[in-house]
Amino acid sequence: STQSTWEDERDGISSVQAVAQARVVDAVAQGTVLFVKVPNFTELLVRDAVRAIGALNDLYLGLDQELMSHTKVLKVKTVGDTALFVSGLPTYNAHHAHIMAEVSLSFRGFITAFNNTWDHGIVFTMGMHIGPLAGAVLGTLHMRYDTFGDTVNLASRMCSLALPNTILVTDALRDVL
Repeated sequence: STQSTWEDERDGISSVQAVAQARVVDAVAQGTVLFVKVPNFTELLVRDAVRAIGALNDLYLGLDQELMSHTKVLKVKTVGDTALFVSGLPTYNAHHAHIMAEVSLSFRGFITAFNNTWDHGIVFTMGMHIGPLAGAVLGTLHMRYDTFGDTVNLASRMCSLALPNTILVTDALRDVL
């Protein structure tokens, strides 16, 4: 009946809101953050929006496939031309830096092969840093897990400063590797 459907839906919403109100927060003394960016995406978008968006979607699908073999890395989010990945959070693992280094090299190989095969002309930059991390589920309507802290900010900065088609890591991460 319509009434029972509405009640089931209402109960589902209440359950989701209860989880959100619990504010699950994860924090680790050390985790690794990787940003992957396509800095020439806007340029590609101006030339041919449909092809550019299709290429970005194919790229993200490929990165997801590469990531599937690395179960200790979490894709936190994609925002436009940038994707954020973490290792060591929400589940801590002692090898987060080495795992993320492997993932970044795997991504670099995939993007290079992707460009060679499809000639999309995608340029990438990657930035990585290691340090304290916090993560939490935010919101009530469109809940999502997100990460916070200077480690995230510094990895983002490394990504912005990286030369085209390179991976830039901080000294702290280099020393651990």
